[in-house]
Amino acid sequence: MSFHNPVLVNKLFNEIPFKKDGIFFDGTAGGGGHLATMIKKSTSGTFYAFDVDKDALQHVALRLLSEGFEGDNPYVKKNITVELHKKNFKYAYELNKKFDVAILDLGISSYQIDKKAKGFSYKSGVNLDMRMDDTLNADAKTVLNVFNKASLINIFMKFAEENKQNSTSLANLIINCREKKRIESSDELNELISQIYGSKKSELQSGLKRIYQAIRITVNDELGSLDLFVHSANEIIASGGYLIVITFHSLEEKVLNNLVDSRNSFKLLGILTPDEDEINSNKRARSAKAHIYRNIK
Repeated sequence: MSFHNPVLVNKLFNEIPFKKDGIFFDGTAGGGGHLATMIKKSTSGTFYAFDVDKDALQHVALRLLSEGFEGDNPYVKKNITVELHKKNFKYAYELNKKFDVAILDLGISSYQIDKKAKGFSYKSGVNLDMRMDDTLNADAKTVLNVFNKASLINIFMKFAEENKQNSTSLANLIINCREKKRIESSDELNELISQIYGSKKSELQSGLKRIYQAIRITVNDELGSLDLFVHSANEIIASGGYLIVITFHSLEEKVLNNLVDSRNSFKLLGILTPDEDEINSNKRARSAKAHIYRNIK
């Protein structure tokens, strides 16, 4: 099983200069694909890589060692140093650095989707979890079995962009079900979702995708983390520095809009999307958009 197929990795950094002795940041290390590409573009510098998933950091560490780096965090190869941190990217400001290039690849990795034990997938037989950071107290089962009706409705309306009628109906189904038995598996949740969206494959698949997304966003406070990062961007991106954010849905894009409001000094240089070849080789890349900003202050 491939750990993660990073999107747009072949063309993302083509137009971005990597200055000598620069300071670089990957806030979502994942499988290390974007990090490795940035390292190849650099002759020297310091790289900071964050991820909340310990499996991702272990994978990146092994990858660095296999590519000739030495040490045990930090990892060093000639004039390049890499530090790995088990942290959410919203805490980037704690490094007290100004990054010349920073990247966030939002959402969920291929590894997290495919590994049943992570509990993200709506495939049959999955024990629901959805924590990117397995030290979090609340998981998907907490949302489904503890959150009250009003909270569930709000989650489905806000993060699944579902209408109030369907959100209310699903919340009622969840509450009625959990009064008899805790909801713990994908099969149990899928049965409830199917009662809202019916058996037509396209409608059911869309419903499953959006409801699971809503629960996952809630468990990991994904939009809250992005919002905190955006609000700290002026302090952590160097003057003339670049920020790349890869989004996968409109909710993330709405948060990014704050980067170019009157309080910030960022200019959107462009948005890259995968070509057909990349989509054909990596279906999950289809909805990816890489937003490239520059701090023009």
